Amino acid sequence: RQFVELGFRGIGHAVSRKDFQKRKYHTELILQSRRQGPISIISDSLTVIEPFAQALASREEANRTTRLLTIIFIRDRNNIGHEISAYIDYAYRLKLEDFTQFFIGQNKLVPLTTDLSFYN
Repeated sequence: RQFVELGFRGIGHAVSRKDFQKRKYHTELILQSRRQGPISIISDSLTVIEPFAQALASREEANRTTRLLTIIFIRDRNNIGHEISAYIDYAYRLKLEDFTQFFIGQNKLVPLTTDLSFYN
C-alpha cells in the first residue's frame, strides 16, 4: 500500500484509502439489502412418516443453506406406463416447489423435464 501511495505503481489504477472505504461501505449496503431473513424449514413443523421423506427432511436445512448439495436419482413409470428417470437437484427443487405435500405423504417426488438427465 505504501508503494502505491508514494507513486510506485504498475499498470493498475491506484485508489485512495478514502475512496476505498466509501466503495466498501456502499458494497456492504447492497449485500445487506440482498440478504433475506431467516430461512424457513418446512419439515420442522410437520410429522414426516415415510423413510425417504424423513431422509430428505433431515437434509432440508443443509440444502437450503447450501452447506450440502443432494442429487437424487428417481426412476418411475408415468400414467401411460413408460419409464421416466432423472437426477433431481434437491436444493434447486426446494427453491422451486413447496415440499409440504411431499413430506405429508400426499404427493410423490417425480422427475420433471427440467431435471438433470431426464429420460422418458
